[in-house]
Amino acid sequence: MKKILIIAEYYKPGYQAGGPIKSIYNLANELKNNFHVNILTRNHDLKTKETYNLKADTWINIDGINVFYCSDNFGKKTLAHIEFQKYDLIYINSFFSKVTIKFLFNRKNMNKIFISPRGELGKGALKIKKFKKTTFIYLSKLLGLYKNVDFIVSSELESEEVNKFFNNNKKYIVSNISPLSDYSFINNKKENILNLFFVSRITPKKNIHFLLNSLKNINGTINFKIIGPIEDEKYYEKCLEIINELPGNIAVDFKGSIAPENIYQEVKEYDYFVLPTLNENYGHVIAESLLYKKPVLISDQTPWNEYIEMNKLGYVIPLNNEKWIDKIENILVEGTEYNRYKEKFDEVQEHLQKENEKNLDIYRKIFND
Repeated sequence: MKKILIIAEYYKPGYQAGGPIKSIYNLANELKNNFHVNILTRNHDLKTKETYNLKADTWINIDGINVFYCSDNFGKKTLAHIEFQKYDLIYINSFFSKVTIKFLFNRKNMNKIFISPRGELGKGALKIKKFKKTTFIYLSKLLGLYKNVDFIVSSELESEEVNKFFNNNKKYIVSNISPLSDYSFINNKKENILNLFFVSRITPKKNIHFLLNSLKNINGTINFKIIGPIEDEKYYEKCLEIINELPGNIAVDFKGSIAPENIYQEVKEYDYFVLPTLNENYGHVIAESLLYKKPVLISDQTPWNEYIEMNKLGYVIPLNNEKWIDKIENILVEGTEYNRYKEKFDEVQEHLQKENEKNLDIYRKIFND
């Protein structure tokens, strides 16, 4: 069997980095039956220096996957220890990460290299720190940093985004592996009361301030629960300022970071998941909300648009305040009509299972070429 080295800044038991951790875990767990899967990562979670209660700087086997939790943030000690030439292919998760850049500059002993940009080259993502990012892309092309690197992207849209800058690189389109579950549908919706929840990192890309500003203009009772680690402190403070300006009929409960296994208990009585994101290359939180059997209100900047609209599992709304206000006011008055989602959710699990099988076949072909 081929040997794969997956390089990821953060991995389980961490969870603060959100979707990428889930993507890597789900994929590695499925690929371990066909490949020798090895993961190189940090020995702590995002935004903390507290280390895991696991042995660092050596390979340990966790559920059939070899994991190396480095203690020097991918420094010289780690670079000297990892024998890159032993791996048939190396799969790096991030485009702009300093870790990615470091490994590409030290690639002389590496065989085949794949990179997943994880949505970092999307139009919305590039708006954040635009000058810094565009300058780096220009210099990286000048230096040939990504020469002979293949990209793994999760949608046709992301392939087009990468093509704008690296049209000569090979690209493989394959979606992430989704988790499966057997949660029950719960209808707690009452007329003129709307319970919304958000689960994601608190960063400008997730665009939560846009939703908070929209809520200022809503009549009716709204309970809004926000779950996620604070990745950008200044942006969090900006959101708090808006929350403090909201009228009395809008109640916001900021829960902060919660372990993934506890999130369902926090949201099971809520009505809709919301994500006004600027860009998602996949959107694990959307998949998980559907598995919780919760309809969604999402922006049109995710690869879920067609699936949500076709299966009537919520609403896809352009990033326009008036349109979000109109939609929220429409669903606010719902009562028994909310029951229409029950039958729809019965079909979700079967669909995701089929998609997982299809995508795993694609991954196997990519890595076996």
